[in-house]
Amino acid sequence: MGIVLGVVGFLGTQFQALGMLLSGLLDVPVPWAVALGAAVVVFYSAAGGMLASVYTDVIQGVLMLWTATLVFFFAVRKGGGVVELFGGLNEISAETLSPWGTIGAVGALSWFLVFAVGALGQPHVINKFMMVRDLRVLKYFPLVLAISMAICSLIWLGIGSVVKKLVLTGTLSPLGSPDEAAAAFLNTQVPPWLAAVAYVGIVAAIMSTADSFINIGAAALARDLPRSFGRPESGQVLRGRLWSLALVAGALLFSWLVSGLVAYLGIIAFSIFAASLTPALVLGLREKNPSGSAALASISTGLVLSITLELFNRLGWLPFQVSPALLSLAASFIVFVVCSRLCSNRQE
Repeated sequence: MGIVLGVVGFLGTQFQALGMLLSGLLDVPVPWAVALGAAVVVFYSAAGGMLASVYTDVIQGVLMLWTATLVFFFAVRKGGGVVELFGGLNEISAETLSPWGTIGAVGALSWFLVFAVGALGQPHVINKFMMVRDLRVLKYFPLVLAISMAICSLIWLGIGSVVKKLVLTGTLSPLGSPDEAAAAFLNTQVPPWLAAVAYVGIVAAIMSTADSFINIGAAALARDLPRSFGRPESGQVLRGRLWSLALVAGALLFSWLVSGLVAYLGIIAFSIFAASLTPALVLGLREKNPSGSAALASISTGLVLSITLELFNRLGWLPFQVSPALLSLAASFIVFVVCSRLCSNRQE
């Protein structure tokens, strides 16, 4: 259930981002853009399954790397060069370049821990590892991943910095939301050919993540849950396709009901996966005789706390600077360790 809830949250976030970009590209209302993007993703995800997701991930990943590089260098050039761009930002708004941003050192470090440790519990990453037949092919994986992520982050560093400077200097009209920065920059500050390439690259990146989550969520509902209750496993392909449609419908509803920045909504979904699955996977795989009860208790704790604490945080009821995600993740780890020791003592 933790996977299903996280999938709905993540898909809702992806569809919101996809809708905003397609809206600017096609000049159509955001709801229509969201519906169009979701229809395309669910079509090839339901038709081709996880294999289609892998093939499209490769193509979309290469496209995203080229896009990020081109957009970053053009953004820096638009800002007058690295020194002029970041030096100007430092003079106008020094807090923009602060290493802790607006949340302070404690908040920033807590999110660093969530992303550094919680990445081990993201099912769309784990799923791909389970498809590897020869572990030797992963020899250079850490290096390739680090380089790829560094390059992909350039697009947001470049667009975010130059749009911030353009708005502060009055060159660009103030935005209604930070989510509009990419569309505003691509529509007004770059040549049409580069805007087209950038839109395609960003949309490709969003769709490659979305199709993975659709297949993972559908597999959990069509195969894993029925198996856990001893139900027959026939007709999994048809059930998987039907559940894919249901998940997309739930994600669209989530994206419509929940307001907030796209990135922030994505963090919520990431946190659910991190708190629910990371302890059970990391510690459970290291245990010689892992306890099913400990895993269940840890997953339940992480799932309930991540949702509850995030709700309290949005209502202003949490006085801590530490992120709710880190509190949930820490509690989930503690529950797994304590329950494992108790179960081990009972067996002895």
